[in-house]
Amino acid sequence: MGTEKDLTAILVRQVSERRGITSAGLRMTGGTPNHKALARCVGYGWGLATPEDRDEGRGRVLEFLRDQEHGHMVFGRTSEFGTSSHFAWWQNALAGIWKLAERAGDEEVLEGVRGWWVRELSVEGLCSTPEGRVVIPGARTHVVRGYADQRTQRDVGRAVILQRGLDLKEGFGRGLAGGKTGMRIPRDVRAGRPSLDRVGLWLLHSQLPAAELRKVAMAPPEWPVLLDTLYVRRSQAGHVAWFDTFTGMCPSFFAWADYSMGAERYGARSDWRKDRPGGPRPAEMAVPEAPGEITETVVIQGRGVPIENRKELTFRGHEGSGVSERRSRMEIKETDTQDTQQNAVNTGGDEAPGDDVATLRRRPRTELEEILAVHDPDEPLKAERVQEALRAMPEWELTQEGQAITRVKELPAPEIASLYTAYVTGFAGFLGRPVTVSVSDGLAIVTLYAPLRGGCMGGLTEPVLDFARQIG
Repeated sequence: MGTEKDLTAILVRQVSERRGITSAGLRMTGGTPNHKALARCVGYGWGLATPEDRDEGRGRVLEFLRDQEHGHMVFGRTSEFGTSSHFAWWQNALAGIWKLAERAGDEEVLEGVRGWWVRELSVEGLCSTPEGRVVIPGARTHVVRGYADQRTQRDVGRAVILQRGLDLKEGFGRGLAGGKTGMRIPRDVRAGRPSLDRVGLWLLHSQLPAAELRKVAMAPPEWPVLLDTLYVRRSQAGHVAWFDTFTGMCPSFFAWADYSMGAERYGARSDWRKDRPGGPRPAEMAVPEAPGEITETVVIQGRGVPIENRKELTFRGHEGSGVSERRSRMEIKETDTQDTQQNAVNTGGDEAPGDDVATLRRRPRTELEEILAVHDPDEPLKAERVQEALRAMPEWELTQEGQAITRVKELPAPEIASLYTAYVTGFAGFLGRPVTVSVSDGLAIVTLYAPLRGGCMGGLTEPVLDFARQIG
């Protein structure tokens, strides 16, 4: 068996036999992102049953869940977000962690794993059809010859958690157009003897209490943090979602769905190598228009390079003709200190002057130095500063517990609303501002989000408010 199957077989025994089985999950190094997710899961299961390894197993799974907040389905520089060929293994891992934590009453792990599922269901909701089929771009696509097709595991798992769109008949297949057939629970899952690529469904359907599932189903939507920027356009007739660049193996660069026809298209080729690297979307792979009149456009801004490398890269990127803001501040501070010391030495008195004298003799800062020293545009604003700004922009109001602002803009015609949507999302994409725009009957609902800090959404900043003023 492959690594993912071996680890899943261990998970099944941990859940069924209530034993640790093996410490293999703690000892495993290397592997693909889904292998590492499964290793964290079974390492946690071993630790729960083995007191001397409990802290290590629990610590690793908590670290994994925190890392997932900073990069959804990501390990290091590699993303498996949206995978349609390996999603079942992620489902096994995260449903396994959920079940093991629920049984142990481990609330800290439960909080982390519920958050993962909330973010996953939220982004799936952007890319789902009325019947519940998730048509989403991303890594390791089923389109490529030799890869499995695990889209149904995603669809059925989503229906189980949301308790929506399930068909109680036997079988296993994706819903048809027009709502004729819902998602079916496969027979082996119902019988409690799931195939290894359906263990996640078994855990969600048969092992987790309904009350636990409802905590995720009823939670407010939350966008995941992605390595790459995801664009989504929706209408009543269909949707298209795409990446202009993708950091992961063998991706579908776009996914397109026509709801009435039940049709799907993906931006990948069947003859690609299974280890084909990602990168920019090929020029010949144009993103198709979404069917019908666009009613919603969403941009989830990617965070780009890993968080731990961002400071170093930003610093180096400003070497040469310019200098980074951080370095400017350091140099200003060092210069001021040197000036103070020099003034103290040259006073000619018998005693070194006190702080007050040194301060008086310090050379005045230039206007540029004052700006650099005291103003950080990406620093979250205090609540009173945000409220003051919004009083001058009464059409905007706070939402998302103060981490976003929203407004409704009335436009004279649906066509103009569509043009306005394209303008706002294009402008936001250029500036790197997270935004969603929904359009209905000539009304455009615009929501601007606070930027990410440390991989998580922070507070509103001056650039966000400036952007709101610019788009009106």
